[in-house]
Amino acid sequence: MTAATTMSALLAHMPFIEPFPLAHRYWWLLIVPVAIGVSMAWKAVRLKTLEEYWRHVVSMSVQVVLGVAGIAVGLYVLIIVVLPRLPAE
Repeated sequence: MTAATTMSALLAHMPFIEPFPLAHRYWWLLIVPVAIGVSMAWKAVRLKTLEEYWRHVVSMSVQVVLGVAGIAVGLYVLIIVVLPRLPAE
């Protein structure tokens, strides 16, 4: 391998400078796996017994996703509906 080939292979993907093309349109879908992962870790540490672990994980994951969706709707209403109606000065 030449130096140019090695350099282009190392610089082929720069995640914070050039994210994957599909990430632009569907980035908000990543909240589901993040919510599941955080819920799994949180409940694994906090529950005394793991008898109803998965029920608690699903419950917390749904709460997180609905909470984020509620915040998104609230911010949308604030920015699109409320703020344009405020006086400029």
